[in-house]
Amino acid sequence: MGWAKRKLSQTIIQGYVNQLNEQFPNLIQATYSGAYGIDILPAGVNKALGLKRLVENYLNGTLDQVVAFGDTSNDIEMLSEVGYGYAMKNATDDLLKVADKVTRYDNNHTGLLSEIEYQFINR
Repeated sequence: MGWAKRKLSQTIIQGYVNQLNEQFPNLIQATYSGAYGIDILPAGVNKALGLKRLVENYLNGTLDQVVAFGDTSNDIEMLSEVGYGYAMKNATDDLLKVADKVTRYDNNHTGLLSEIEYQFINR
């Protein structure tokens, strides 16, 4: 669900997210996904769950071995459950609160690549 043409504020969109979650508890999980949109998934389904299944079933690892990056509310569970979670510099306020670290640059200025190079390659 999205409002790209109308460019609604995140506050207004978050109001819709709250309404959906209140109206359909234990059935869906709505979350702000950036770009003026909402992700609507079955309750309990999120990026952390998908990443956990990938890591455990195909890589023989655990989420505490994972570093993840995110920029909006739909990344909260993922950053909360991995070993180390980075929020992009221009991330939503709710994501910034759960991140272990914030990147030096935003995702519009090579923030992800710059942080990977800085943390994992150039050290």
